[in-house]
Amino acid sequence: MANHKVVNVDSKDVQNAEKMWHNFTVFGKYTVLAICALMAGLAAAFVQF
Repeated sequence: MANHKVVNVDSKDVQNAEKMWHNFTVFGKYTVLAICALMAGLAAAFVQF
């Protein structure tokens, strides 16, 4: 069941994977901030204080 082959990794592939992960986390951060701003805006617009 287990596969014990040696994996050859190119440094360019590693850099590409790290860059992709970094871009994903930055996108996620700004998406969460945008959703929080949207929820705050909706609460301010529709909830009577």
